[in-house]
Amino acid sequence: MKLKLLAMGLAGGVILGGVIFLLTLSARLGGHGQHLALLNSIFWHYSISFRGTLIGGAYGFVSGFVGGGVFAWIYNLFAGEAKAG
Repeated sequence: MKLKLLAMGLAGGVILGGVIFLLTLSARLGGHGQHLALLNSIFWHYSISFRGTLIGGAYGFVSGFVGGGVFAWIYNLFAGEAKAG
């Protein structure tokens, strides 16, 4: 069985982007987001603000998309090798 790179990328992007968006939003509303401030060292212009929720969600989507696509590609590579061997 082969995984579809686009489908895995979209799934990873939606999940990671949504998680970062929701965590940033909850930290903004609850005020307990000191650990999320570390994302500023990874995501350029990220902050715990309304703008930061959008930026973090976008960066999360892109990161999840790339990660999901790479995961599917590596899985397909190994799955193809297992069949041939």
